[in-house]
Amino acid sequence: VPACFLGAMIFLKRKPTKTDFFANILILIGAITLIYIQSPENKLPLLILGLGDAIFLSIMYLISETHKVGGQAQQSGDLRDKMRVMSFATFVTSTMCLLVVIAIAILKHKNMFPTSLDNSFLPTMDSLKDFDSMIAGFIWGCVFAPIVIYFRWSASYKITAESVLAIYALTPIFTLIFEYSISNIPAFNVNMSAFEGTKGTGLLFVVFIMTVGAGMSAYMKSFNKIKESEGDTWLEKFKNSSKLESENLAIGVSQNNMADYEVIKNTIDFYEGDESKAAEILNLPIDTVKTLNLTKNAYALRDDISKKIHEIFRNTIFYLDQLTGVENKKGLIRQFAKYQDEGIKFDLYYMDINKFKQINDTLGHNVGDIAIIESVHAIRDYANNNSGFAYRIGGDEFAMLTTSNKTEEQIIKDIKDIIKKPIKYNADGKSGVLELSISIGRANIIKDDDVKIKQVIQSADKNMYKDKTK
Repeated sequence: VPACFLGAMIFLKRKPTKTDFFANILILIGAITLIYIQSPENKLPLLILGLGDAIFLSIMYLISETHKVGGQAQQSGDLRDKMRVMSFATFVTSTMCLLVVIAIAILKHKNMFPTSLDNSFLPTMDSLKDFDSMIAGFIWGCVFAPIVIYFRWSASYKITAESVLAIYALTPIFTLIFEYSISNIPAFNVNMSAFEGTKGTGLLFVVFIMTVGAGMSAYMKSFNKIKESEGDTWLEKFKNSSKLESENLAIGVSQNNMADYEVIKNTIDFYEGDESKAAEILNLPIDTVKTLNLTKNAYALRDDISKKIHEIFRNTIFYLDQLTGVENKKGLIRQFAKYQDEGIKFDLYYMDINKFKQINDTLGHNVGDIAIIESVHAIRDYANNNSGFAYRIGGDEFAMLTTSNKTEEQIIKDIKDIIKKPIKYNADGKSGVLELSISIGRANIIKDDDVKIKQVIQSADKNMYKDKTK
């Protein structure tokens, strides 16, 4: 379980919860205790074999979960695709394991292990000639293993690889309960002597600790999933929670794979890597965003969901300023064209922060960013209350479109007054209060039906500089 969680963190970029970390610590405590209570000659072999088993099992599950065809196989139900995934994961893992065994056998044959190390348990060249075992392994691999691996793979796709291993880790406690239950039945000759004495007490402790650790993370997730699922009764919630993750995430396979990935990726980049914020703005579950971002063009969203997020991206992200969250110059041009098309009379005001360069030079760019954000947000709030829209054009330059009936003098006075309000800052080890002022200019040529946005901005910009020199 810890090996698979570690692999999921490194290769799948998953972020374990505090419960996950605590659960893995319990499992490791149990594993260390299990090694500690063994006979001295068995400690090293058990440690090496246990680590090897953990590594190769976790590799198998992670391969099966991340295989590109895996999503297609689950969506289509095509048995051939499922066989491809199972065969590939098994082949890669088995080949890696075999190469490690051969390498160890060669090193041992050439006496390259320290003489102080008891390596009698390691494979030898002769063990590679054990044809009876090879035949048995071949029969197992061709007949029985595919069935077992299929269910492992199917489970790892549905509830994630590490959760499958967590559930497997519960096997000892169920085995112990079953064996103890039938040990008193004469027909079954079950030997419970392993749990007698001090060593037996230690073994019980190990079983308990590892069961609690393994079950804690997986079943907390399952409980929350059931709790959040739709349904009037617990049974209905349980059934709905058991649906394929791909159904819950609304993902599939289509020609939109790359386009959907790019929208997800660009939105995450827009919010500087914040997947939660990207999920919020696109109105998608966070797991959907993480899945598409991680698997690149392996999956696509359902057609209806795909259409919705592309509309959100075009109508929202494309027109937003990254630093402040208000609309950018593209948004200004869009609203300008809309007013002109609908024949609506409007005014444009252009403005910038006075002595902004001085703020950047003396207090730093982070404080400068605070000045920009607080100023444009104040202008936005004013615009919202006065039939208008606020925009960040670039740097410390802002614009406002408004259909308000207020006079030019009143609007300019109002905006200057709200910008004058002190702004507290604490950045780069500096704290204090910003006292800003702003210069504003209104465009003079709005009434001309053929006017271009460039002319309007130039007119407002010219008047803003007149205000600055007063």
